[in-house]
Amino acid sequence: MRVVRSKKLRHVAGGPVSGPTVGLMAMAPATVSVALCTYNGAAFLREQLDSIVAQSRLPDELVVCDDGSTDGTVGLLQAFVPEAPFPVRLYRNEANLGFARNFERAISLCSGDFIALSDQDDVWKPGKLARLATALEAHPLAGLVCSDAEVVDVHLRPLNQRLTESIGLRPAERELVALGQALTVLLKRNFAMGASTMFRATARSDILPIPTSWPHDWWIALVISLRSQVRLIDEPLLLYRQHDANAIGIPEVASQTVGDLVRSSVHPRSLQFVRQAEQWEAALERIGRIGSEGPCNISVRDVAGLRAFLRHLRSRANLPLHRLPRVPIVARELVNRGYHRYSAGIVSAAKDLYVPLGTVQG
Repeated sequence: MRVVRSKKLRHVAGGPVSGPTVGLMAMAPATVSVALCTYNGAAFLREQLDSIVAQSRLPDELVVCDDGSTDGTVGLLQAFVPEAPFPVRLYRNEANLGFARNFERAISLCSGDFIALSDQDDVWKPGKLARLATALEAHPLAGLVCSDAEVVDVHLRPLNQRLTESIGLRPAERELVALGQALTVLLKRNFAMGASTMFRATARSDILPIPTSWPHDWWIALVISLRSQVRLIDEPLLLYRQHDANAIGIPEVASQTVGDLVRSSVHPRSLQFVRQAEQWEAALERIGRIGSEGPCNISVRDVAGLRAFLRHLRSRANLPLHRLPRVPIVARELVNRGYHRYSAGIVSAAKDLYVPLGTVQG
């Protein structure tokens, strides 16, 4: 592992402060770390670095984890280290970790009170870090804040759409988040895109490790919502660039486990349900751990619902190859209303009965 550190230091505005150390600590603002993950991102990375430098509230450190780039990414980062107006720590992974594991490592290396996640291909508006940090400081019950984003094309031209619009976040869901009930939404879908988020470093013990079956940003928001509020700033604080390779890390096929490949070769249609089941198994395990350690926002009813959802997923994942043996399994899920609660009702049931297993279905 190679580590490159910048030698610049930040100074407290206003010069030396007299008085007791305890008083200084009480008055000191929270420190902010930015966790940036890179992988072959030379085409867009400089614009993102420049947008971090242009922040009205500079980060107290930038932690960069590169996942084995083979283009000019590392050289660009090495040139940026000495010129940055804040400390930069650059880590180069000895082996590809993949998207979630790379972010997990970057998060674990941050030393700030607040941690903001950064992709390599977006552009932040100048007030982004200040707005997010101020929101966390103003709302002590909030563990994570996120903003909306302006969707742009590869050349940063506006596509006249916000990120929350592109994912179809409904007014009722926005209202739940505003009322402090983000967990209800996050149990069904993610609205906290990673590069728009900032969270308290104290949440790391709950968040880590991040299961590889989960999108890292959804996992982080979901787990934090188990103990704290998750707040949404209804304003686009960054430009979310759409292009052919938005994800950072090694390709999906290369990151599959042997178990994935075996299951895929036997039941390609069911792999989507296998993966979903793995997700919620990991979530229920973490919910149980957090609940055993102290107060937890999730209700007994929600946990029971997740377990029922998991049973439904397992039923769909394990459908027999031939159609006739599927009938009693599908009938059972119809009777207990699993298809209606967790899938597309009679349409999904019909597909499970008639569609060949080699076909992906909903």
